[in-house]
Amino acid sequence: MTTSKKNIVQINVESNFGSTGKICVNISDYLESHGNDPHIAHGPIHRDTNNSTYQIGTKLDYYLHILNTRIFDKHGLGSKKATKEFLKKLENSKPDLIHLHNIHGYYINYELLFQFVKNTEIPVVWTLHDCWSFTGHCTHFEYIDCEKYKTACTKCPLTYTYPKSWLVDRSIKNFIQKKESFTGVKNLTLVPVSKWLATKVEQSFLSPYPIHTITNGIDINTFKPIIDSNYKREKGWEGLKIILGVASVWDKTKGWEDFIKIAPNLKDDERIILVGLSKQQIETLPKNIIGIVRTDSKEELIELYSLADVFMNLTYADTYPTTNLEALSCGTPVITYKTGGSVEEITDYNGAIVEQGNYLDAYNTFDNMGNIFKKTHSQTIRNNAIKKFDKNFQLKKYDELYQSLLN
Repeated sequence: MTTSKKNIVQINVESNFGSTGKICVNISDYLESHGNDPHIAHGPIHRDTNNSTYQIGTKLDYYLHILNTRIFDKHGLGSKKATKEFLKKLENSKPDLIHLHNIHGYYINYELLFQFVKNTEIPVVWTLHDCWSFTGHCTHFEYIDCEKYKTACTKCPLTYTYPKSWLVDRSIKNFIQKKESFTGVKNLTLVPVSKWLATKVEQSFLSPYPIHTITNGIDINTFKPIIDSNYKREKGWEGLKIILGVASVWDKTKGWEDFIKIAPNLKDDERIILVGLSKQQIETLPKNIIGIVRTDSKEELIELYSLADVFMNLTYADTYPTTNLEALSCGTPVITYKTGGSVEEITDYNGAIVEQGNYLDAYNTFDNMGNIFKKTHSQTIRNNAIKKFDKNFQLKKYDELYQSLLN
């Protein structure tokens, strides 16, 4: 445990919202409970929390940064005034350690941030949740087999993806500016959240830095099987075999189209439930797919994870999806495409891996499992999740990393 009170500042696009925002809050809670002085600096996307927080910029700054990205493909290079104000506050607070998470997301200027970092002796931990830090544009590239990040990003084929640019492809300039900003930091440790991402970092211009992989964790005491629930009966789903899919935003990269293609193959007693759809998407669904808008209710998600016969993750781009962990912690097997870090916790006893894009193979695997597989393996799946996914393991690893750097 940390033995003396330390001022540790986390910087992330969001706080107490989304997977990375919740990770920040978990770390902050852990640090405070062990006698430290943690703070979270974030963009406009956040929910109220008991933690000490600071919002970087206003909604106007946020929208101007979006406009700068859409028109000029200069993501991460807006928000200069907001960033200068934040850095002045950061300098005055004299942090012992700075922990970066997602510094993309239309809220901070990365050049100014890294100029500040390079001018100090403050240890910096940078948790990498995706690939944006070492590409000229995108956060994920594996679904088009792009390897330009290894040398230099040019003529980016993904300017239509987040952070979207309407008119300009500035990928080579972005790549050069990121490389100049992100290299040459005296005391920087990188923390990719999956083994897969670590291998990509090792092949990028960030490779000279120490790399310390810490995978995501979840609250296993919250995400646990619900026994004897009336939820399925209340919804009128009794007697149905359920395939569950969950995403914050559904598009082609999350397998939206593949689930639609599976629908005609479903038997009369089979249904797909997709959580996180827009109202417009729900209106277009076939009758055997049940659409649910994004829910902030953990209780509802746990009910769905628990009643599903399988959680299906047809992702084409993923680093280390916590939805897989949540499903497994609820005792539900996972079928996933062979994508990024989505496969890292899947074994023969807790699910299956199929080739990316082979949606019929995914469905046939589920069909062969029936409801016997879950009944047979559910307790084993849950027990393994308890041993591997507890967020406290993750938090302890971060604490140990902080201590090694501060000492």
